Amino acid sequence: MRLLVALATYERPHITELCLQNLQAIRHNPDVRIVIYDDASTQYDIPYLIKYSDEVIKFKKNVGIERSRARAFRDFIHRFQEFDLLYLTDNDSIHDPLFAEYLINIFTGMREADKRWPVGLFNSRFHKKSIVAENLQFYLSKTCPGISQCYDRSMAGKIVNLLDSHPLAEEDIQWDYKWPEILNCEFLISKMSYVEHFSRDVHEGGLHSPFSGVNKEAFLKDIENDAAINPSEFLINAKTEIIDKLFGL
Repeated sequence: MRLLVALATYERPHITELCLQNLQAIRHNPDVRIVIYDDASTQYDIPYLIKYSDEVIKFKKNVGIERSRARAFRDFIHRFQEFDLLYLTDNDSIHDPLFAEYLINIFTGMREADKRWPVGLFNSRFHKKSIVAENLQFYLSKTCPGISQCYDRSMAGKIVNLLDSHPLAEEDIQWDYKWPEILNCEFLISKMSYVEHFSRDVHEGGLHSPFSGVNKEAFLKDIENDAAINPSEFLINAKTEIIDKLFGL
């Protein structure tokens, strides 16, 4: 199976650089391609982003995460037809280097078992209320964090059909809840998190940053507000290092 990683970027230059450096661990894999969808950032340019990716699509004006995601879905269906899986993530994420291999193994196993669910690798406390079933390794959940979602071509095709037939869906800020509803199935979410969410840059807040502010105490509160539950050993070690780097600027 071949995996297309669609990374949405917008400003937050410091955590973005750490995110991009982290993703270089999967660039040796010939079955993985990284495409950056940049929402008209002014704090870095295409030459900077292309050093860390296989392709950069930079919007001329800020269109919002919803339209950025919609473009990624359409590109996956129409442009990147040689890829089997579409993985969506953001520029405030840090991934365990095993995440791509793990995703491919999950979808391969589901195909062999004749099962089909979209998959997430971020186990977050905000989505606990949506869990409907579980086993030793996974939850089945009604929703999945937008920072880590993976779809096969059939699933992505249904979402593109939704977007094409209902143009206003592209303006829905709750895209990560609303768009997958058309699939009429749960998400398979790994109990071990292979993604850590940093919510914000050192000097910039965000959607999941209710504390905000530039001091370290507020920064740490924002990170813990939407932190991974049961992160991998790699992420545990990386989190401390990244926080130290951000505050050592």
